Amino acid sequence: MRGVQTVTFVGDFIHHPLTPSCGPELVLEYRDAGASVSFSLTDAGLYGYYCLDHGNPQGDAMAGAIQVVP
Repeated sequence: MRGVQTVTFVGDFIHHPLTPSCGPELVLEYRDAGASVSFSLTDAGLYGYYCLDHGNPQGDAMAGAIQVVP
């Protein structure tokens, strides 16, 4: 049985829309409103994300990744 980890992003998604850049499953969905959003990560892998207005999928500026290990 795999473990489940929940990650919560808290921020201003109106001015900093969150969008996924990579991942083994599509759990990091595009987000452009609200003050927080949570994602449950079940599969090992690298889940990349970035600010659509101030970052890019290559990891520059407002970007990051969450690594889930088995």
